[in-house]
Amino acid sequence: EALIQGGKMVGFDRSTDQGAVNAAGEMEKVVSHTRTSSNAWCIGACEQLPQVQALTARIERVTHIPSSHYESFQVLEYQNNQFYRSHHDSSDRKDDSPAGHRILTFFLYLSDVEEGGAT
Repeated sequence: EALIQGGKMVGFDRSTDQGAVNAAGEMEKVVSHTRTSSNAWCIGACEQLPQVQALTARIERVTHIPSSHYESFQVLEYQNNQFYRSHHDSSDRKDDSPAGHRILTFFLYLSDVEEGGAT
């Protein structure tokens, strides 16, 4: 519930992929054709929700990895017939952020469906 609430707080936008590097050296966002969902990054007020902090602590206990090595939660919202196709999360550019390149994804399903929902 808290992640869904937090997603609504920060707002859901159409999922994007990384495009070309612009003049400022930043990756441009382009509308994704491999994922038709909407997403929200749980940042700011969302991360401060007590239930989100408790969830983060629980994931730390399960993975034995401190949250300083995490990206923020990415909350995905699907409507009927939307999808998130198989893809690779990798980049050939250097990443000096504390989280570094992603080596692990921790999935949480926030709803149940009668059929489908395969990952």
